[in-house]
Amino acid sequence: MKPLSIILLCLTLVSPLSILAQGTEKKVVAYVTSWTSVMPDPFVMTHINYAFGGVGGDGVSVYADNTSRMQQIIRLKNRNPKLKVLLSVGGWGRGNFSPMAKDDTKRKAFAKACRAFCDKYNLDGIDIDWEFPGNNSSGETSPSGEKQNYNLLMRDLREALGNELLLTMASSADPGYYDFKGCIQYLDFVNVMTYDMSGPPNHHSALYRGGKVGNGWLVQSESVQKHRNAGVPANKLVMGLAFYGNSGSGSQISLQEIKNGIASGKWKDNWDNTAKVPYVTDANGKFAYGYDDERSLTIKCDYIVKQKLAGGMYWEYANDDNKGTERNTVYECLLGTKYNNLKFGDNSLNSIGGNEYTGIIDFVQDQVYYATGADEMNSDTWYYDPDFLQRESDGGYRFLAISGRYSLTANFSTSSFGFVPLNMEGSPLTYDATDGTGCVWVIGAKSSVGKPLFAEGEDTEWDEGNAFPMAPIGEHLYRITLEVGKQLNANMVNFKFFHQNGFGSGGEFTPRGTYRISLVNRTFTISNTTTEKGNVQLRRGAKISDGQKFVFTLYTSNTSTSVLTIEDFETGISSTCEIPTLPSVFYDLQGRRIIQPRSGSIYIAPTKSGEWRKVL
Repeated sequence: MKPLSIILLCLTLVSPLSILAQGTEKKVVAYVTSWTSVMPDPFVMTHINYAFGGVGGDGVSVYADNTSRMQQIIRLKNRNPKLKVLLSVGGWGRGNFSPMAKDDTKRKAFAKACRAFCDKYNLDGIDIDWEFPGNNSSGETSPSGEKQNYNLLMRDLREALGNELLLTMASSADPGYYDFKGCIQYLDFVNVMTYDMSGPPNHHSALYRGGKVGNGWLVQSESVQKHRNAGVPANKLVMGLAFYGNSGSGSQISLQEIKNGIASGKWKDNWDNTAKVPYVTDANGKFAYGYDDERSLTIKCDYIVKQKLAGGMYWEYANDDNKGTERNTVYECLLGTKYNNLKFGDNSLNSIGGNEYTGIIDFVQDQVYYATGADEMNSDTWYYDPDFLQRESDGGYRFLAISGRYSLTANFSTSSFGFVPLNMEGSPLTYDATDGTGCVWVIGAKSSVGKPLFAEGEDTEWDEGNAFPMAPIGEHLYRITLEVGKQLNANMVNFKFFHQNGFGSGGEFTPRGTYRISLVNRTFTISNTTTEKGNVQLRRGAKISDGQKFVFTLYTSNTSTSVLTIEDFETGISSTCEIPTLPSVFYDLQGRRIIQPRSGSIYIAPTKSGEWRKVL
């Protein structure tokens, strides 16, 4: 596997084209790298190969890059106990294989070290990515005739790992570097790198030969057949899929970057119907990048199913687009849908890929609905939004928002329900400033707002794809409940309200904008600086702690200025109050009377005698 420059991707999901796998469940192997920070959805693959580990400088030990990142990936098994996580040892340019593999003592010591490493970190096995035995192209001196040493390494690893741990390998698209008839007995399956097989003007990962871009060194169907001929049975062959665009000059970019280039007019999208792959050309018609998307991946997964291969592997997870188009397409095509009769009340929830099921429902406020078709939706660990739902003692869900049309999504990856208010045409509602109706949306940084789970990391980049609607709970009333440590970062609160699902133009709620908003609160404030105007942030010196929940309610009855109040979820006590238009008597905390209350100061609610006491 070759390291790539990665952009951080979010995990909003879309519906791919569907071809359901037949018979035995296929393997979906995702390579996840040490140098990216995005956390994978552990339900859209069966195996994760963590890239990379290596052979230690002593020639007998094994190590992993960024072990803290690796441990984060391993902990994903807590969410999906069926997930297998392996350490991929090697990668392009990694050395020390040859001197270890040819020495009987070192080889056996290395195999034992791999077993100990798996036991220590709760890994499910080892993936060997030696690029390539008997070839020096990656920088390692590897003498010819090394196939036998490779076989011996596989033998010793299998002996050390036993039958309870997995042993896999990454194979070149050309199987000529290996003696598969001698080593396949030791391997659980083989991940074939059927990409980077050519460059412009040829596609690097064409399925079939021919057309305009399919005439490179190899194509996927040929590589699969060569591996079959070399001794790899179909039920141990996992075909590689490219989650990146390749220019042939070392420039490899994500699907999102490809899509951005097409949308901006920088590139023109093309489809080769013989090779079954897309590619983009520049303004002069010159081939720029070959890539894969839901069109080609659907066809390739269909090929995997029809050829009865073990499954599909992709390099690499973080190079998908912002909607998870590629990973969800592979999931849907190879693993199919898990549930066939999900309902919320009398309303069916249908698969949209990526372990999500959705339906458009005309909800009635205060009516109780029952979730059926999957026990998970009624478990104690399932997240239901307290702004939209209330759990009843009989297991039903009481709908709290106002009556209307909504989309409901049951996400089995995050174990949660999600709601989006819709208009009668089925589009997400927006806020109407003329009468204060519709829907108000919240957008924040990836590690600041993100229902229902808290995104790890300290990034400050705002994520438009991570927008969430406030629940319309009454006339001109919108509410969202956020928990510190889940949707709020105790060290970095930074989000704001928008008139639509996305940034848009001129639709932000700000102290002095088109959509005005006011807040007086001891803990939170609304910034009025040029760069962060309208952002809800912590007051200087204010502290919040993990586990605290805050209810943010926006009142829009006065369309000139909407008023935000914030209450403690557990107690219902608000720390918000506005300076009265005609104040009675104000005192500071020392009991001194204040003759002229200063605008912008914060006062606690009046006492029984009508006194207001200044806090800030």
